[in-house]
Amino acid sequence: MADLMGLLYRSDDHGTVELRRILPVAPADLWPELTDPERLAAWFAPVTGGLREGGDYRIAFEEDDDEPGSASWGRIEQCERGRGLRLTWQSAEDEPAPSTVQVSLRAVDGGTRLVLVHSGLTHGEDVGHAAGWEVYLRDLAAHIEGTPAEEGDWFERWERHRAAYEATL
Repeated sequence: MADLMGLLYRSDDHGTVELRRILPVAPADLWPELTDPERLAAWFAPVTGGLREGGDYRIAFEEDDDEPGSASWGRIEQCERGRGLRLTWQSAEDEPAPSTVQVSLRAVDGGTRLVLVHSGLTHGEDVGHAAGWEVYLRDLAAHIEGTPAEEGDWFERWERHRAAYEATL
């Protein structure tokens, strides 16, 4: 798959995923898609908690979010309306330290440039997160544009993108 929107960088001990997408709405109109629980659930997953700077959040990727890998949680460290946010991200109780997700928004001709950087990931974990963010950002674009999502269920799409990211290493 040659049309990946992201790049995967590795140092000796950590990986970083960076994805960029131009979405056809102004930053102020994109902001609720990233911060309103009802809108997040339409393209991402159910998110609960204090979706504000300093607030803790929890993402339930599956109905039974007690299963390993079915939930993530963290704290929103920075939140600037219409500009971006930074949060910690933890997916398992036994992870040594949370990773960091930074989302930046900037007005450009034709809409908003969204840049998502997920850093502090272990090798292997970075490929899976790159594929996951790829699927979710494609779903966000389809949601905003009112078009169908990519063909296939979420896990089929994730596996296609995971294999494509793995091939870039």
